[in-house]
Amino acid sequence: MELERIIKQKISQYIAGKVGGKFGLTIEESERIINEFITMFLGKMRDNATRSPEMTRPLFEAVRDDHDGSVLENVETLISNSEGFSGDKIIKHIFGEQGSGIESLITKHTNLPAEQVTKITEVVAPLIMGVLGKEQHDQNMDQNAFEKFLSEKE
Repeated sequence: MELERIIKQKISQYIAGKVGGKFGLTIEESERIINEFITMFLGKMRDNATRSPEMTRPLFEAVRDDHDGSVLENVETLISNSEGFSGDKIIKHIFGEQGSGIESLITKHTNLPAEQVTKITEVVAPLIMGVLGKEQHDQNMDQNAFEKFLSEKE
């Protein structure tokens, strides 16, 4: 199964209503933000994976060491206290200086308030890393397998 489909299946449908309600958006509005962010996040990771194994190593190690998938069991806690899960730091790590620009782009594409976009992306980033960690663990991936998994396209 392709990476983006796995991520969207495990995240988007499950949390859209929960984060929408928390941040004053409808399920549909939340899904638009979540799906757009997942596509951009995974696109950036895929770009990094295809450029060089050296660019993927820190991500592989972070997923292996810090993102075991347990966040998927603590979604309610994440939604109520996203600051404790470092979503903003994950976004900066993946996108670098482009991090806030990504949120601006999502705001422009979805016509939804920047504050809600930022809050939702900071919830979704740790969930993406959690899904990656769970997949990495469940499939017993080494760095080469992880790079291949990241770079897969439909």
